[in-house]
Amino acid sequence: RPPELSVFAPVISHAREALLGTGEQSVAPIGEGFALAQDGEPVAHIVVDKGASAKAKKMAAMLSYYIFGVSGAKTQVGHARKANTNNICIGDQFLEDQEKILLDNLGYEGLVLSSSGDKAVIAGASDDEIEFGVYEFLERYLGVRWLFPSDLGEHMPRKKTIFIPNEV
Repeated sequence: RPPELSVFAPVISHAREALLGTGEQSVAPIGEGFALAQDGEPVAHIVVDKGASAKAKKMAAMLSYYIFGVSGAKTQVGHARKANTNNICIGDQFLEDQEKILLDNLGYEGLVLSSSGDKAVIAGASDDEIEFGVYEFLERYLGVRWLFPSDLGEHMPRKKTIFIPNEV
């Protein structure tokens, strides 16, 4: 009978640290952009349309979960943009006109990650592309990695401040 997976936890932890590093990672805001979390406090709001699919709503909740896991900031999910705060919008209804044209031209498997001012948008031609967009966002800007299936294969770096540049 094979040993329990937990027996390998110290080896897996050591390998993960060797591959990805350990400890607090600092994020230096360079140029324009906005923060999702600052000093462990939320400074952003996640927005998903009230009529969005169950999968898009699940992706919004997952994004909130990982922002909390990385920074400790409890980012709320809602159905409308909030004034005077940064917004992460999930869905193509939040795209600007030229971004909608880009998404249409990318076809069925297209996705768009964009940001400007106080808004970042994760949009896709289908629910699967929205899911891929959220995973890309998590990897690119939060540093989350999935090395292999199971909780032991998940890597969430610790960053009290998460900054998104306006070059998404």
